[in-house]
Amino acid sequence: MGRHVTNAGAFFAYVGRGMGIAPGVGSAFVSLVAYIAIQLAIFGFFGAVVGGTMNATFGIDLPWYAWTLIAWVLVLVLSLASVDVGAKLLGVLDDGYDLVTGRRAVRNDRFVKRNTSKIYNGVTAKVTGVPGKDFNSGFKVMTRELADSLEMYGELHRYIPVLAVWNGFKVTEVTVEHHERLHGTSKFGPARFWRGFLDLVTVKFLTTYTARPFHLFGGLGFVIGAVGSALLAWMLASKVTGNAIGTRPALQLGVLLVVVAVQMVSLGLLAELVVNLRRRRRLEASADGDLLEP
Repeated sequence: MGRHVTNAGAFFAYVGRGMGIAPGVGSAFVSLVAYIAIQLAIFGFFGAVVGGTMNATFGIDLPWYAWTLIAWVLVLVLSLASVDVGAKLLGVLDDGYDLVTGRRAVRNDRFVKRNTSKIYNGVTAKVTGVPGKDFNSGFKVMTRELADSLEMYGELHRYIPVLAVWNGFKVTEVTVEHHERLHGTSKFGPARFWRGFLDLVTVKFLTTYTARPFHLFGGLGFVIGAVGSALLAWMLASKVTGNAIGTRPALQLGVLLVVVAVQMVSLGLLAELVVNLRRRRRLEASADGDLLEP
């Protein structure tokens, strides 16, 4: 029957195609009454359950029909506001993703905020290697496992997708509608921009160099050491050619850079030692736990 019905109309389309217009209209009316009855039953059940829960938990004693009316008004307000974000994001979450972010493709914000957000999202994606165009969106749904694994402090909530990918979770984005601000004033300013930049450095360090700190400190040490060595080689060449170098700033700078380079390399080695010892302790604890299991 499906291949003979080309228009969408549920019961009316199928019954009307097979039995005529009058039975089709009758089936549509019956289905409409059935849908309304189901909705009334769901709202009534919701009101009874919420009423009992609120009374037992918080001592709020309202009749079941009051909670039913509250639920109906809430659904009406969300429908008038075209809020379908939750269903859309939850649907994608069921496809195997652990985090779904609502991407505000069309931003109803000021010109400065729109363009700084574009720069911020582009730099974040480039630095972290996590694809995304709206990391700071407040529209997010995630699994319980991901939520339990996150340790939020400071303003790291901006980088939840980055932290999720670092922990091995799957993330994606879904386009949602962004409404213009109706009340209040934006807290966006230069201070927030610089805080975001510093948090980006923090996240980059945590997600890239936590398990290999020598790559960061050692790399910086070798670069600084190379510059200092080049300056000292220049001073040596000047000394050989008979020039006085005792009061040359380049000599002092070269010595300083070499000393800093040695300290950076030493710091990187010590950090690698700490990471190695921590891994060994975890492996030993894991092995002891396996041996203690019956």
